[in-house]
Amino acid sequence: MASNDSAGIPGDPAQTALGGVPPKESWRERPVSDKQRGFIDQLSKQAPDVDVGDTQEMSTKDASAVIDELKSAAATTTDPNAPKDQPQQPEPPGANDPESLLKNPQHWSTGDDDPTEKQKRYLAVLESKSGQQVSGGQGLNKGQASERIDQLKKQWPSSLKASVIAVIEHQDDARTDIRQPARIKRPQSHSVLPYMPFRGLSGGIERSTVRSQQSKRIQLRESDLFSGNEDRISLQQFPVIHEGVISYLARIESPQSMESLGGSVLGTESSHREEQKIMRSSRMPSPPDVKTPLSLVSPIPQLNRKPSKEAVEPPDIHHVHLRWCDLCGQAREQIVSYKRYRKQLGKDGMTKHAHVTIPKSTMGLTPDDRLSAGFGPVGEVVLIPDPSSLRALPWLNAHHAAVMCVMEEKPKGPDRPPPYSLCTRTLLAEVIEYASLQGHMFMCGFDIDFVLLSAKTDRSATIGGQGATRALTPGLVNLLDDIVDALHESGIEVDDYQTLSAPGQFRISLREEEPLIAVDSLLHAKDAIRLIAAANGYRSTFAPKVFREHDGTGQHVRITIAKTNVTGRLTDARFPNLPMADAMFAAGLLRHLPAITAFTQATPMSFERAVPGSRMGASWAAWGSDNRETPLRLCYVNYPRKYHWELRSFDATANPYIALSAIIAAGVLGIKKQLELRQFDCLEDPSLMSRDELKALGIRRPMPRSFRGALEKLTEDAVLAAAIGPSFVKAYTLVKQAQMQVLSDLSKEEAKAYMLKYY
Repeated sequence: MASNDSAGIPGDPAQTALGGVPPKESWRERPVSDKQRGFIDQLSKQAPDVDVGDTQEMSTKDASAVIDELKSAAATTTDPNAPKDQPQQPEPPGANDPESLLKNPQHWSTGDDDPTEKQKRYLAVLESKSGQQVSGGQGLNKGQASERIDQLKKQWPSSLKASVIAVIEHQDDARTDIRQPARIKRPQSHSVLPYMPFRGLSGGIERSTVRSQQSKRIQLRESDLFSGNEDRISLQQFPVIHEGVISYLARIESPQSMESLGGSVLGTESSHREEQKIMRSSRMPSPPDVKTPLSLVSPIPQLNRKPSKEAVEPPDIHHVHLRWCDLCGQAREQIVSYKRYRKQLGKDGMTKHAHVTIPKSTMGLTPDDRLSAGFGPVGEVVLIPDPSSLRALPWLNAHHAAVMCVMEEKPKGPDRPPPYSLCTRTLLAEVIEYASLQGHMFMCGFDIDFVLLSAKTDRSATIGGQGATRALTPGLVNLLDDIVDALHESGIEVDDYQTLSAPGQFRISLREEEPLIAVDSLLHAKDAIRLIAAANGYRSTFAPKVFREHDGTGQHVRITIAKTNVTGRLTDARFPNLPMADAMFAAGLLRHLPAITAFTQATPMSFERAVPGSRMGASWAAWGSDNRETPLRLCYVNYPRKYHWELRSFDATANPYIALSAIIAAGVLGIKKQLELRQFDCLEDPSLMSRDELKALGIRRPMPRSFRGALEKLTEDAVLAAAIGPSFVKAYTLVKQAQMQVLSDLSKEEAKAYMLKYY
C-alpha cells in the first residue's frame, strides 16, 4: 500500500522531489524539479560537449529528455582502468565515503521533506548491520535518506542483500499494514500469523547465539542439510540449532548434552531467560532514542491480520473461550467475560493489551493432567487472542464465542516479548510465512472421522458400512444435520458427510482453507461434534482404533499447492504429468515422512490402526495416484485442473498445528532444494509387493511400526528437527514419553478406555 510520501507516478523523479500528490496538470508539463537540475549538473561534467541550454525554462518532460541524452553521451566516456564493455557511471564526489556523504549534503539529491518512518527504520537496520554508527536518518532529508540507503545496500555482502533486505521490507510492510496479496475467497476471514523467521532454516535476520567458553561452534552447510546424507547427522550432536539462519547456514551451539536440555530449556526460570535472549535478538532494532509503546500486535503477518468487514462478530456475546492446543493435541481453554475480552482490543480490533496468563507447565501436561519431566511450576505465558479467528459457538448457546490464541512470554519492559517457544499455533504460522516468502501458498482441508457410541452402554450407535444407507436412521440424520448446520452457522464450511465401514463410524469433510484457518476450523468442528452428540445422548470418540476387527478412525489432511513460483511438469511416462512443484514437494515429504509420523500418529493406539491392508499406507513411505494403501495419495477430481495430495497416515491424536507444520516444512524444503522425485507412481498395495518390485519403483523407506519407533525416527532426522526447532522436538518427546508411561501402567482395557475418554 503506497504511502502519501510516494503517492503519484512510480519512479518519477519530479514526483519524488515534490514529495506529495501531483498537481492536476500533467506531470510532464510541470517545471523542472531541483532533483532533475542536480542530475543535469552532474551529468554535464561527464559530457561537456552536450549543449544543455537554460534549465530554468525547461519542463519536466524536456528535462527528462536532456538527462537521457547526457546519460548516453556520458556512457561513451570510459575509465581507462575499467573494462571496455563497462561504461563509466557518473558519481558525485564522496559517494564512496559514508562520513563524507553525511557531512556534505550537496552530494545528495535535494528534497525538503524529512525522511519517512520507513526510511528511518531502513537506515537504523542497515547502519547497525554495517557496523556503523546508527543515525536513524537524523539530519537527512528524504532524498538524502534514499541515497544513503542505496549506498549502504551496496556495501553489504551479496549473500545478505536478497535475504535480509527482503525480511526488512516484509516486516516493514506488516508494520504499516500493507495489503496482503489476493487470497482465495473464504466464508469468513481469520488471522494467518505475523512474520517470524522459520525455525532453524530461514532467510531471515540472523539471530545471535548464546556463547559459552566450553561451547564448540559447528557449521552445518546447506550441502550437509540437504545432500541426502542427512541420516548420518545425529540430533544428539546438536542440542540447539538457532533460528534465523542466513542462506541456510545452521549455527549450532553444543554446551550440553541432549539429555540435559529438557530440564534447562523447559523447566527453570534461568533457561527461559536464556531462550528469551535468543528470541529477542531476532527482532529488528528500533531507531535510537525512540520509545515504542508496548503493543501486543504480533510481528508475524499470518497472526496480524485485522478481521475483514465481512466477518461479522456474533451478536449478544457474553462469554469468550480463549483456546489453545497442547502438545498432546488436547484443546484447552480459559473462559472470560466478553467485556474483559474487548478490553484487550484496540479501536482497530487488534489485540493491544494482555490480561490472561496461564502456567508454562500447561504445555507439559498429559491428557490426564500429569506433569511431564522437564517442566516445573515456575513461569507463566500470556494468551494473545487472534481477533480474526473469533467464531460463534451455537452448539453451546447464543451467548458464547471462541477465539484461538497464541502464547507469548510475559512482557518485562516496553519491547514486545518473544513468542513462547512451545506455542504450537505460532509454529504453524512461522512455517506458513516461510513458505510464503519462498513463493508458495497452500490450501488444506481435513476429513474428520469419528465413532458415535451410546452414552450409557458404549455400544455403537448403528451398524457400519462404507456409504451404506442402512447405517443411517432418522435420529442419526437429524444429529448429523444439526452438526453440519451448527458448523455453517459458525462459519465453517462442510463439503460432505458419509457413513464409514466401522459400526457407528462417520466422516465429515471440511472445505479447504488456508492452513492456519483449516486447523482452527478442525478444532472447532471436533468440539461441535462432541457437544452436539452428547446433547443427543451419544458419546463421540476420535480414537484411532475403537474396534479391533474393523477399520480404524483417521483424520486425513488434504493439501493443495495453491500458488508457487516453480513452473514446468514432469515428462516421464511413469508420472501422471505431475507439476514440478508437486513432485519436489512430494519428494521432501516422503524423505521425512517416517519422522513426521511421530507428529501425525501420536500415540501407541495409532499404530494399532496402522496395519497392512488398513487403507492408510502403513508399510512403506510411498505415493500413488488414487491409491489408498500408500500414505501419500494423489487424488484426482479433474486432473490436471483439480487434484490434491492427501496424507492418510494422520489421526486425531495429533496436535494438528504441529503435524501440519512438519508436513509443509518438509515439502517446502523439498522445493527449496529442488529434490528429484525418485519414486514412481505406485498403483498397488506396497505391503504385498516384493523387495525387487519396491526397489524398481524407488520405494526404500519403511514406515515406523510403533510410536516409540516413530519418536526414534524423529530424533534421527536432524533436518526436520532443525526446521521445527530442536528444543521444541525435545519438549514434545518428553511429553509423549510421559504419556506412554501412563498407558504402559494400564491394562489393555484400561488403556482403551483412556483413549476413548481423552480422544
